Amino acid sequence: MSVIKMDHEAVQETKSQVRLTNIDVNASLVGSVYWIEKNAPFVATADCLLPNGELMVMFEQVIDSKTVVNDTRFKAVVVDGVISISGSFDTTGNWMLTAERVNRGLDRIGAQFHLSFDPIEFDVYA
Repeated sequence: MSVIKMDHEAVQETKSQVRLTNIDVNASLVGSVYWIEKNAPFVATADCLLPNGELMVMFEQVIDSKTVVNDTRFKAVVVDGVISISGSFDTTGNWMLTAERVNRGLDRIGAQFHLSFDPIEFDVYA
């Protein structure tokens, strides 16, 4: 019997993809950006196939929707197939929640899944 050697750096672990659907945010949607006043509370919800629990999600403050200059964290709570994120932004500017950034955090804690969703962008004004 022969032994097959594998380059461990080339092998990526396959993680289940959990799609967030029916995303709803209690802010004014202008185009594809949610407008919200500085320090105003928001709630974002979505349907998901995750067990009840909590996750930490990272919002990144960006310039031109791409250059990251800061980040902040909010606790996401999953109850009966609905994930909810509540919070407020204490700094004006554009803030984005992306699957890419959240998944890097999930990888860091050894989660066996990734989230899948389109970016959610907030324009926080004074």
